[in-house]
Amino acid sequence: MVPPIETPLTYKDADGAECKGIFVRPATRNIVPVMIIVHDWNGPDNYELTRARMVAEQWGMGALVADIYAGARPTTPAENGAEARKYYSDNALFRKRLQAAVDAVKARGDVDASNIGAMGYCFGGTAVLEMARMGADVKAVVSFHGGLSAPNPAAGTIGTKIMLHHAADDPAVPKDQLVGFLAEMTAAKADYRMVIYNLAVHPFTVIGGPSYNEQADKRSWETTTAFLKEVGLAR
Repeated sequence: MVPPIETPLTYKDADGAECKGIFVRPATRNIVPVMIIVHDWNGPDNYELTRARMVAEQWGMGALVADIYAGARPTTPAENGAEARKYYSDNALFRKRLQAAVDAVKARGDVDASNIGAMGYCFGGTAVLEMARMGADVKAVVSFHGGLSAPNPAAGTIGTKIMLHHAADDPAVPKDQLVGFLAEMTAAKADYRMVIYNLAVHPFTVIGGPSYNEQADKRSWETTTAFLKEVGLAR
């Protein structure tokens, strides 16, 4: 198998903040659909890069490891939380950085700009749901154990197709968040599906982490693969 091509991709948001992403693409295709991968609360690292390689190798797609933090790289749980809260508390900034990632991949000559999706883990799972709410030009989003509440719920119909993977007793997501999210999706007439796992942990797909669940990780990836094939992104 020919390994995917990996290149740094520096891009800017509307205010000129510089984001340092990585673009991964199959070496065997000229024009590719793309998956934007949004990192968890500690910023982009080898975990997201590993997933980007899986996207390229298994789905035949390009993948942008996005940088919502614009170069900031927290190193402790306290710093992780502080950095994530910047975006949870400033929805305009959050959306600006998400839009910058979409614009960055659409501007590439090797990307099929009509076939863009997004996926994310924890903070990133929250982020991709925000992309659906804001009407970003993405066909589908996949949230892995993301937060479900939003300061600005969808104002109208959501056109993006949505998949969520969620632990039944996620300690980071109160049950009222889930109830509110379901009501929001009903009001927005969203085409969504949610897979709920009988787990009482939060980041169950983070390989090597204390909450990792191999069975749920494999099932969520397989289910996502089928979903993305259905919507015409993965091959």
